Formats: sequence, structure tokens, C-alpha cells
Amino acid sequence: MRLNYLQWRVIGATMCVCVFVALAGGCSAILSRPAPSSLYQLHYRPQPIPCAATLPASVRIWPLEASPPYDQEALVVVATDARVRYSSQYSWVAQPGKMVSEWLTRDLSQTRLFPSVMTAGEHFAESYDLGGHLFVFAWQGTQDRWQAVLEAEITLVANRSMQGRQIVLRKPYRMVGESLRENDAEAFAAAMSRLVADLSAALQQDLCAAAIANQAVLTGPTSP
Repeated sequence: MRLNYLQWRVIGATMCVCVFVALAGGCSAILSRPAPSSLYQLHYRPQPIPCAATLPASVRIWPLEASPPYDQEALVVVATDARVRYSSQYSWVAQPGKMVSEWLTRDLSQTRLFPSVMTAGEHFAESYDLGGHLFVFAWQGTQDRWQAVLEAEITLVANRSMQGRQIVLRKPYRMVGESLRENDAEAFAAAMSRLVADLSAALQQDLCAAAIANQAVLTGPTSP
């Protein structure tokens, strides 16, 4: 049977669509990265620590730097034999160092430790910079028990126009969560949230001590 012109056009268009779909599918399989099954974020209620003193300038909070394997979003599991595994299904909403700095920004904004709290992009001549390094942000397993572990070093630097930069606080923090039998992403996220809350509380206490010490220097010794 001889096909007319219109029928040939329909067949040609159909073949073009098929070829396009096949090519698109092949490129998609090569170039796209499968989305994680679930994204997790930290969550805890702020607990401002009262302090009798205030540091005299605003603070800029920088994302914590992190070395591999904690410089990416995938949840990290460390087994008993020291093997490090990345989760292929579960990820944080952002890199851990960025998440921690964002929650510290929220918490310090609700205290009176600084006149104001800013993000890293803002600039003032007289200010403090708060940042540091994230060494561990993992779910560690020992036999049939699991616990979240957070290790970081936090540094507070004063920027003074006449005196340059001066380290006010540099301290390591190690937070270890409760040993649990549950071994899933939900347990990890909940346990790590508690550790970041503990880190925030400990840092606020240390910043308060620095503020009190700074106030004592400014006021000088009291008369007997």
C-alpha cells in the first residue's frame, strides 16, 4: 500500500519524538544525580544563657570549615573498624559546618552577648569574627550501639582599628551523644541536634566569661 504525504509526515514526526526521548533518557542517566530519599536538618529550641556582661562590638559568624568526609551533605557513618561510609540515601540540608553556624547565629541573636549578630558577608570596622573548624560530625557505631559525635574548635577574633586582630577565645569542643540501639537517620538527626544545642550552650558560657573578663579590664581594679 502506498503511503500519502500526510502519512509520511506523521511517521517522521513519531520517529523524531522517539529518538529525542531516547537521547534525553540517556543523557539524564549520565548527567543527573539521583535525589536523596530524605533530607535532614537540625532542630532544637533555643536556650539563651543569661550573662551579666556584653562584648563591646557586633559579631560576624562564619561557616565552620571542615575536612573530608564532613565537607559535603551526605550523612557520615563511622563503623567500629574505623571505616567511613557515606549514606547514598540520606543527606543533610546543607554542609554540617554551614548548618552549625546558622544555628549558632540564631542562638546568639537571642542573647545579649553582642550588640548585634551578623552573617559573614556584612562588614563593620569594629567587630568580632566567630568561626572555626569542624573535625567530626558523625554517627559512630560500637557493636550494637550507636551515638552521635561532634568535635569542633571555635575561635572568636576581635577586629580593632588601632590594635589589629586579637584572638579572644579559641577552644576545642567535643560532644558525645547518648549510646542508642536505634540505627537510623532519624535517630542520628535527633541525637546530633541535641549535641549542637549542647555546643551552643557551652559556647555561650565561654563567651559570657570572655565578656566578663573584658568588662573587668575596661573598668579596672575596684577600690578597697
